[in-house]
Order: sequence, then C-alpha cells, then structure tokens
Amino acid sequence: NKRVAVTAAYVDGKCLVDIEQKARTRRQVHGKVARCLTRFEYKPHRIEQEWIRRAEDPEVDTCEYHRLHPEDREADLIWINAARALSNLSPNTNAVAISEESNLSSFAFHRLCMEGHNITREQWTEWIEPLVGFTRHPFSLCHPLHFELPEYLNASIFDIDYFILHSNTKESQARRTSEVGKNYLFDIGSNYFHTSLGSLLCKYSTVGVGFDKIFAWEAETLNQQSYWDGVPKMLHRRVHFYNVPVSADTMKPGEPLALVTKMAKKDDFVVIKLDIDTPEIEMSIVHSILNHEGLSELIDEFFFEYHYESPIMAQYWGHTGEKNLSGALLLFQELRRKGIRAHFWP
Repeated sequence: NKRVAVTAAYVDGKCLVDIEQKARTRRQVHGKVARCLTRFEYKPHRIEQEWIRRAEDPEVDTCEYHRLHPEDREADLIWINAARALSNLSPNTNAVAISEESNLSSFAFHRLCMEGHNITREQWTEWIEPLVGFTRHPFSLCHPLHFELPEYLNASIFDIDYFILHSNTKESQARRTSEVGKNYLFDIGSNYFHTSLGSLLCKYSTVGVGFDKIFAWEAETLNQQSYWDGVPKMLHRRVHFYNVPVSADTMKPGEPLALVTKMAKKDDFVVIKLDIDTPEIEMSIVHSILNHEGLSELIDEFFFEYHYESPIMAQYWGHTGEKNLSGALLLFQELRRKGIRAHFWP
C-alpha cells in the first residue's frame, strides 16, 4: 500500500485524502466461520494508569506538570508518532514498529473457532491511544507556552491526529462472524458537514474505512440548502440529516440509540460521535450505552467531548458541575472495558 504524508482534515470543502471511496468493512474473514468465541481484555498503558493516579489530585495542573517533566513530553511524542504511523500520516510509516514501547494502550483478543472437527485459535492486539490528562491532542493546550516542538506537532485544540482508529486489517476482526457487515456512523451534534462530520469521515479514510450509511443530528436550525451544498454529491445518498434536537429519552423511537438497536447487528461496524454541549442529555446517552443490555456490544467506536470540571478547559467550557479529570478518565476506561473504543472528542 502506498504511504503518503497527509493530515486527516477537511479543509475548504476538500478532504486531503479520499472520503468518497466505496464503503467497506474493516473486519474481513476468508471462508465460512462457524461457532466462534472471542474474548478481549483492555490493557491500559502505564502512562494512562499514571494519569489516573495523578488526576486524583483535584488541583493538578496539566500544563505545569508537562512543563516540569520533560520525560512525559518525550513519552507523549512517542505515542503521537505511533498514532500518526497507524493512520498513515507519517512519511516514515514503514520504519515505525508498533509495540509495547510505543506507549499505547491496547485490546488483547483471543478467538476460538470451530468448523466441523476443526478448531482454530487466534490471538492479536489492537492498539489505541492512552487516556491522558489533556483529553485531546497532548501538544494542543500547553504548546507553545512552555516548550518547543517539531512543526508538525503544532496542534490546535481541535486536532484529531491523536486518534488511533479501527483499521481495515486483520488486527481488526474482533467481532466478525461472517463476511457480510455494514458500516454505520451516527453523528450526534453534527452541525454543517465541513465541521465534525467531514473531519471524521476524512480521518477514517486514512485507514481505509468508508460508511454505508451516515446519520447526523443537529439541534440548531441550519439552512438546508447550505447544508446539502456542503455535502460531497457522492455522499448524498448515504447521509441522513435530522435538524432536530435529541432527548434524554434515549430509547424513544427516532432517537439515535434507538436507531442503532433497530438497524445494527453484531457483524456491523458502528461508530457514534457525541457532542451536543448539553451534559444531562449527553450523560443519559452515555449511561444508556453502558447499562442497556446488548447496546454496548453493537458499538465499536465512540467519540465524546465530555465537559468535565477542568481548570485547563474552563476558558472554553466554564464550570460544568460534572466529574473532575479523574472521573472523566475512569468513565472512558469503563467504556473501553466494555469493548468500545472510546476517544475524547476535542
């Protein structure tokens, strides 16, 4: 596969990589698979565990800690470079070997399949960025206030290059039980296409994933002509846009999670992004994902801008009355332990 140095971003109506590709699943199994049992364990990296312990101090100053501990900055640089390599964003992708030394958290999978009298066993690792105190790109909030970095790490607070996504490779076959599956994206709090939805589709395209159907909700009334003018024409038949607010009654017909349970099967690849800036409704959706029987098994990847109580983010969010950093990190760990690849959305 050709490796190119790009940034996953939707800029001036154009994705810097192809987002109009044919949708395809990221879990490909050759031949008929019968009676497979897959188990997994989420393994947080040492960096993640250290941040959870560190965040127990309600007065922790994330930027000041980063400034005083250059070894932490070096550790973050290692996993950011690994993330870029896994997303094909690094010009030296082939030279980067991903391992425990890459400072990434992971899911360890074990699968046993029986077909007739034949038994096969597989083990593999799926990597994911560690949960850290910045809850976004680690070089977006403190740089350039305290230290200098390479030019390519001049990240904004909206940068999403730190995500490590499911990819269209053998290592991403966790729940696959047949060769047929669809890819669904549910964007809750979408706004115009060129904002979060375009960027997220562009990011997935860097790992070879397209979507069969895309569902988007936005509470703010948008100009419909302007909205659809901003959607690439090849995606018009895939995008379903609802210019209505969602509610805390998460399983009511027409609500996003109700639609997930109606449409999705375990063989499908399901992505949800949540960012509506209404904490009580957002947390109702998160708690439904965690507690509704069977729902977490349908969701592969989840992006959420959680407005926790944060001194470093107070300039953007104000005082939210939600959990502190420790509670936020533990919440995302809980989602990951359910088998959901949970990411802090910027």
